Amino acid sequence: MLGITGTILAVEVIGAVVSGSLALLADAGHMLTDAARLSLALVAAVLAGLLATTILGWWWLDPVIALGIAALAVREGIEAWHGEECGC
Repeated sequence: MLGITGTILAVEVIGAVVSGSLALLADAGHMLTDAARLSLALVAAVLAGLLATTILGWWWLDPVIALGIAALAVREGIEAWHGEECGC
């Protein structure tokens, strides 16, 4: 998901520079914040999993967190597909 967001961000920046569109550049800025949010969620999930495994021995927490993040991503995609307001 982060790779797709980064690719769209790069295409938008290139398109904004080529066309001189401020609207496209503003949307690229929004995509940058989305990429930062996704990165922060990924880092938090990995660190929580490592901490739980190291201190508490909860080896199963990392996959559970990953499944939770995947479920949220699927829900957001379904809502966007149906045209509902996303929580972005």
